[in-house]
Amino acid sequence: MQKRRIGEVEVSAIGLGGMPISVQGRPDRTQAIETINAAIDAGVTFIDTADAYSLDDTDFGHNEELIAEGLRGRSEEVFVATKGGHTRVPGGGWELDGRPEYLRKAVDG
Repeated sequence: MQKRRIGEVEVSAIGLGGMPISVQGRPDRTQAIETINAAIDAGVTFIDTADAYSLDDTDFGHNEELIAEGLRGRSEEVFVATKGGHTRVPGGGWELDGRPEYLRKAVDG
C-alpha cells in the first residue's frame, strides 16, 4: 500500500473514515469493530474520526469511543486524526462551534 507523510509520521495513502460507522444507517457495534480491524489488517494506518460523528446529540462522541474500542491492543499501528468544532443537535442536525472554550473542551475530551 502506498504511503503518505503527515508531518513526521508515515501513514497509508488510503485511510478509514469513521463517519459511516456512527451516523444514520450505521452497522452494529460488532460489525463496526470488525471493519476497523479489517482495515488495519489490510494495511490501513490512518483513521479519521470526530466527536460529532454520531446519530445526534444523545450519543455525541460515539465514533471516537468506537475507534478507541476497535484499536484496543493495536493503537501503536495506527495514526488517528480527530476534528473539533462540529456539534450535533436534537434530531441529528449539525452545527458549528469554533469558540476557543468549545475547542478546548473537545481537545480535553
